[in-house]
Amino acid sequence: MLGLLDGRIPSAHAGADPQGEVYRELILAVCRSYHLLLPNLFEGLADASE
Repeated sequence: MLGLLDGRIPSAHAGADPQGEVYRELILAVCRSYHLLLPNLFEGLADASE
């Protein structure tokens, strides 16, 4: 995450905002952990496109 923010790791999408990309990854990680903790309330994510 820090490498993406400080420019050491290139963005996966040309012209993408590194801060927005990191935020997206953090949100996806939270959603996945909620699904593990409360599978009846939170649907699992098959991939990052949902």
